[in-house]
Parts: sequence; C-alpha cells; structure tokens
Amino acid sequence: MSDTLPRAAGSDSSIVINGKTYFISPLDLDDLGALENELLKKRKNPIRMVAECRDVLDDETYEMLMKQAYSDARKENRVSQEEIDAFLLTTEGMILATYKCVFHKHPGLEFEFFKNELLKQGEVAMQSTIDTALAVSGLDETGNSTGSPTAAEAANQGNHATGDTSSAGSPTSTNGDQKQ
Repeated sequence: MSDTLPRAAGSDSSIVINGKTYFISPLDLDDLGALENELLKKRKNPIRMVAECRDVLDDETYEMLMKQAYSDARKENRVSQEEIDAFLLTTEGMILATYKCVFHKHPGLEFEFFKNELLKQGEVAMQSTIDTALAVSGLDETGNSTGSPTAAEAANQGNHATGDTSSAGSPTSTNGDQKQ
C-alpha cells in the first residue's frame, strides 16, 4: 500500500537511519533559534579578546578598545539569514537541523548518538535523509525556504529517504508492531 494516503491524512513523516525509523516534524521558531545560537557560539567574543590583551595595553588604549568591543558585541549578537543559509549548507548545519526535526518526536534522543548514526549511513544515504527532513520543514537542499510541502510532496520525499515506495512512512511495520 502506498503511504500517500496516510500522509495526506496527517500521519507523521519519517526517515530511516540504519534500519531505525524516526518520525520527524518541521523546524519551528525554537529550532531556528537553536541554529542561530550555534552560530553565535562560534563567533569570537570581542570583549574577551580585548580583556586577554590587557597586560600589553596602556590604560587609554585598553579603554578605547573595550568601548569598541562592547559596541561590536551588541552588533554581533544578530545572525543574518545569509549566515543561517550558509550554515545549513555545511554538514554540521544539516545534521543539527535534521536532529531538530527528529527531536520533537523523540525527545530522549541524544545529539551525539544521532549524529554518529547519521554519519554511519554513508554520504549518499545521509544526504537523502537530510534532504527529506529539510523538505518537511519547507527548506530545499540549500536551506532556502520553499514553503510547507504539500501532502504529495512530503510523501514523495519520505519514499526517497527510505528507498521504499510501498510503506515508507507507515507508522506500523508489516508485522503490526509499532515502529519507534
């Protein structure tokens, strides 16, 4: 049986990683905030940088640089859409976004475990899985917004990630057991 009907009826989308099915949800504002926070953590702290040079600066230069550092820190507390788009093109960004899509339905899932399982799949399978998760969030493979997918598009994406066109998104396996 095709999984188009269950998906159109509002059933969960899913991805399969190393034989385990994970149900996924679109990224929400909190998830996008987590991506922004990840980018902010990678930036150098201008205040800390100036403070580390205190021993070699005279008082006047230190005060001037510290004022500039405070000003820069306020400006640097924002992340542009271009930065997020660029981050989503990196393996790290794609893995984090995919994890966020999975975490809603699997809140006990540890990030490092998920990342390692995703990387074990190999590059082609990993990219297909990531593309599916991002498509559910209305993002294309380059992180650009495509809007929410239609039920048929979501069903098609789910089938590509699993390589199965018969029951890839069905929440039960062929023996009737609930997939986790």
